[in-house]
Amino acid sequence: MNINPYLHLQYMSGIAIPNVTPNSNLPGTAALTGFVGSVLMVCLILCLAGLVVGALAWAVSGRGANMRGSNFGRDLVIGSFIGAFLAGGGHALISYFFTAGSGIH
Repeated sequence: MNINPYLHLQYMSGIAIPNVTPNSNLPGTAALTGFVGSVLMVCLILCLAGLVVGALAWAVSGRGANMRGSNFGRDLVIGSFIGAFLAGGGHALISYFFTAGSGIH
């Protein structure tokens, strides 16, 4: 009899291969999910602030012929877009790679 219902053993060529499935019934899962959601919200707020500050720096420095400030503003805008993309698409990226990794034998 299997003691752990989430651990199933598959036998290939006489060798036991553990097959572990994710368990969402662990204690603290709800608190951890809430914490991750809070971090995601802070990340998106910071991306929005970076976008506004970067666009302002890019515009003001570009008008004043300040190349260093203009490049800083442009990099801040691009970094804010990349950060928001990764924050929003992080779940899909992690799920994709988890599924791809589960298929490795």
